[in-house]
Amino acid sequence: MPLFDSRPVLWKNIAALMLKKYGRENLNQLAREAKFGPATASRIKAQDTSVGIEVIDRVATVLGVHPWQLLHEDFNPEFPSNSTNLSPLALDLAQQLDAIPDQTAREKAHALATQVLSLAAASITAPPSPEEPPTQQPG
Repeated sequence: MPLFDSRPVLWKNIAALMLKKYGRENLNQLAREAKFGPATASRIKAQDTSVGIEVIDRVATVLGVHPWQLLHEDFNPEFPSNSTNLSPLALDLAQQLDAIPDQTAREKAHALATQVLSLAAASITAPPSPEEPPTQQPG
């Protein structure tokens, strides 16, 4: 089995999160906020050497995600609080709910969607109800 190289994934996710946070790639700002040198930020971008877990932890903290998310191939910076591997339908629902302009209506819609999903999940995991015994016909 070939060795997985997480350096390109790490850079892709950091670059996307910097774009979201800073509006552009800003290695100096990231380095300042994460409290490491600009050379470390440049090493991450160059993908030519490894960085320590402490660096990944600091970058994740600055960018507001979990460290594992930085290393996940399918990470979506638009929905960082969600784990990854969401279906296209789930992403579509989230985008539609988030697009509701009125905050109160948006919060109500989110609450309603959450209740519906909880009920659906409960019905999937609930044990089957016992069947009623068959009635005997007088014969």
